[in-house]
Amino acid sequence: MRVQEIVDNVLVTEFVNASISADDINDLFKIVEELNWKYEHVNLMILVEEFPKLTKELIYSSIVKGIQDRKVIHKIAIVGEERALKLLVPLENLVVPWSEKYFDIKDMDDAWNWLKQETV
Repeated sequence: MRVQEIVDNVLVTEFVNASISADDINDLFKIVEELNWKYEHVNLMILVEEFPKLTKELIYSSIVKGIQDRKVIHKIAIVGEERALKLLVPLENLVVPWSEKYFDIKDMDDAWNWLKQETV
């Protein structure tokens, strides 16, 4: 995992390979916690080059961290060129406490606009 930039309450991070570890998730949530000191809600833009390998440990770690920070994370924009992620994100919305949306890489401006929109 590599942090690209932080703009206001939006953290942009990139997973540069298909292997995402529980440590990556922990590192991501540490940054979210730090941003939460400054912002009530934190939004994420996650750039994905290829479909990540999902292990039981990764899924468990993500769920536990997500439950702990459910009121902090507001939106997650997944940006990439993976058809499988485009299909997976709507399913994830059924079980995660934040709003997730998939964007093709060519629609990154739309992802930024969506993250910056306030929802009621």
